[in-house]
Amino acid sequence: AMEAEEKELRERLIVLEEQKFFVSEMITDANKRRKFDEVSSLSINMEDLSREIDQVNGVLAQLDFAGVYGQGGGIAQT
Repeated sequence: AMEAEEKELRERLIVLEEQKFFVSEMITDANKRRKFDEVSSLSINMEDLSREIDQVNGVLAQLDFAGVYGQGGGIAQT
């Protein structure tokens, strides 16, 4: 079950990173067009994405830790 959860989280991370990239492009574009109201709402969006990326990374780190130090000596299977 842990592998499935990890796979799901990694896929989620890819989607979030892509969204973050698109938002950063939109911010650059909005800045060029001097649409500063757009910039501020996009920046909030960017912060939310960054926070979610950090959370997913945190969960993945815990899963890695549990996988390496958990029962069954997961290291042998790599």
